[in-house]
Amino acid sequence: MPGLVGIIPSGQELESTVFDRMVQSMCYEPTYTVQRACLEGASMASVCIDEEPTLAQSGDVTLLVDGDFAELDDLRDRLATAGETQARSWTTPEVLLHAFRRFGAEALCSLNGLHAICIWEASPRRLTIVTDRYGFRKLLYWQGTAGFVYASEMKALLAHPAIPRKVDTAGLTCFLNLTHLVGDLTLIDGIRQVPAACVMTYCEGNVERTDYGGLAFGEPGQTLDPDTVLAETAQLLRQSVQRRLKDNTYLLLTGGLDSRSIAGCIGSIHPRGAVGSATIGHRHCHDVRFGRRIAEAVGLPHRFLPVDASYFQRYWPAAMARTEGRVSSHGYWHLAADALVREHGVRSFMVGSITMGLRSRAEALLAIPDAYRGWARDEGVMRYDFEQHMEGGFKEDELADIVPPHLHSIDKDLAYRQILRTFHNAPTDHVPSKVDFVTVREHERGFIVGNFEMLGGLTRVSTPFLDRDLFDYTFATRPSWPMGKREHLMMIARHFPEVAGVSRTSTIIPPNASWFEEKLRRGVMRLHYSILPKLTGGRLGGHSYGRYVHYDEWLRIGARAFVAETLGEPAALEGLVNVDTAKRVVADHMSGRTNDYSRVCLLLTLALWRRAYAIS
Repeated sequence: MPGLVGIIPSGQELESTVFDRMVQSMCYEPTYTVQRACLEGASMASVCIDEEPTLAQSGDVTLLVDGDFAELDDLRDRLATAGETQARSWTTPEVLLHAFRRFGAEALCSLNGLHAICIWEASPRRLTIVTDRYGFRKLLYWQGTAGFVYASEMKALLAHPAIPRKVDTAGLTCFLNLTHLVGDLTLIDGIRQVPAACVMTYCEGNVERTDYGGLAFGEPGQTLDPDTVLAETAQLLRQSVQRRLKDNTYLLLTGGLDSRSIAGCIGSIHPRGAVGSATIGHRHCHDVRFGRRIAEAVGLPHRFLPVDASYFQRYWPAAMARTEGRVSSHGYWHLAADALVREHGVRSFMVGSITMGLRSRAEALLAIPDAYRGWARDEGVMRYDFEQHMEGGFKEDELADIVPPHLHSIDKDLAYRQILRTFHNAPTDHVPSKVDFVTVREHERGFIVGNFEMLGGLTRVSTPFLDRDLFDYTFATRPSWPMGKREHLMMIARHFPEVAGVSRTSTIIPPNASWFEEKLRRGVMRLHYSILPKLTGGRLGGHSYGRYVHYDEWLRIGARAFVAETLGEPAALEGLVNVDTAKRVVADHMSGRTNDYSRVCLLLTLALWRRAYAIS
C-alpha cells in the first residue's frame, strides 16, 4: 500500500498535470517512491512503500502490480515448460506479464497472494484488471465522459476534476449499518470497487466483468481422520509462515489463537531471535501480558507498543489518509505500530485472521431460534448471522432515525440484500459453507482489510491464514470435519506445545488446560466479572482486562474534548446523518446512560472524513 493509479482518457489527450496530481495525492509519506509508465492512450503508475519492482513492459503490453505473492513457482514452471528459459530469474511483474502474454488473463487468476494487477495493451487499447480471489487488495474505478479512471485510493480519483465529491447514499447507508462496505459500494457517488476474484476489461468505453470464482468447498460426508487433519493443517500453516518470512519481520502478537499459532510455527522453523514480535494495547491488558509470555516461550524478542485515550486525536490524520473513511475510527489504535517501523525499519508485519474459526461460527448457526426458520432456502441462517454478527452500527430498524430526511427513500435493507446475493452465489449448497463464503467475501473483506490498510502505510502486511494451500485444505475439509475454535485449541496443544501453556485473552484458560484448571479459571472469571461487582456495589472487580483498548471509557474521558470539538463543528455531519439523532446518541454515551461507543466512533469517522476530503 498505497498502490496503483491510472487514466484512459476518452478521445482526447490527457493533461499531464491531472495525472501528476492523482499520483502526488497518494504520496503522503516522504518514503514513498513512484514507478510510472506514460503510454500511447493511457497513463499508469504505482506508488510504492519500498523498492520492490511493480512495473514490467514487453512490446505494446505494460503491467503494473500492487500486492504480495507467497510464491509464483507454479507460474514460473509453466513458463519454463513453454520455452521461457529465463522465467526463474524474472521479477514478479515480469513473470506476470509474460504469463499474461503466453496464456491470457486466466493465468493470473487464483494466484497465491493478495494483489491487484493492471495490464494495458496498446494495440487494442484494452485495460485488463485482475483482483485476488479474496478481494483483499482494493482497486476503485470511475467511468464517465472523461474516460476510465482507476486507483487503489479514493483520494487519487478525487484529484481528477471530472469526478464530483458527492456522497453515495447507498454506500453511506451500508456503512452506518455495518461499519464497513460490501459488494462494489464506496462512499463516493459514481465510484465503484472492483469485486473479488474478478477479471475486468475496459475497451473503447465498454466495461466487462467476469467472476473467476477462486474459492472451492469440499463435499460433506467424507471420512476424515481428525488427527490427520490437525497434523496436515499445522504443517500447511508452517509452510505458509515460512513463505512469508522476510528479513526484519515482526509478528503482531496477542493472547488469541491465530497469532499464537504463527508464533509456534516461527519457533519451530526459524532461529531464535531472528523474528521480532510486538503487542499493541494498554499496559495491563491480557493481550500484552499473554503476548509477552508467548514471545518468551518461543524466543521472539518482544516490544510493547502502548496506546491510550489520546489515540483518536493523535492518529486520525494518518489513519484517514490510509483508510479514507471506510473504517471506523475505533480501530485507529493500529497506527501505534508506526513507531516500530520508523525506529527499526520493519520490513513486514505478520498478522492473524479469523479464518480458522469461521466454521465454529457457521456450525453454531444451525441452532438458530425458531423465529428465523420460516425464511426460504435456508435464508434464516444468513439472516440470523447478519443480525447477530454483522450489524455493528445502526440496526436496519434504526436507520430511519439516523439517516437524514432526504435519504428516507433509500432501502434500509440494501446491505442485507447484498449479503444475501453473495450467500446465494456461493459455489456450494452446504449452508455453513455458504455462511463462511459470505464471511470471507463481505465481512473480512470489508472489515479486516481496513486493519491491513492502517498497518500497511509504512510496511508490508501479510497473513499466513490466507495462503492458498492452507485455505483450500481448510475449506475442503470443513463440511465433513469442522475446524473451529475447539479444534484449533487441539492443534495448538498437540503441534505447538511451546505456546499451549499460555492463557488465552478471552478466557484466561490456556489451550492445554486440564479439566480441573479450566473449571477453576472459569470460577475466577465469574468471581471477577459478576460476583465481586454485585457484592461491593461495583467497587471491586468488573474491570475488563481482555480489551487492549477501553473504547467506551476512553471516549468519555481522554477523548471527550476531541469528540466534542469534532462533532460540534456546524457542518460536521449535516446532510450525512440526522444531526438531532446523532447528538442524542453521543450525549447518551458520554453521560453513561448507554454504551454506544461503536456508533459514536462511526459518527466521528464521518465527520473526520468530511473534514479531510471536503465531501458535500
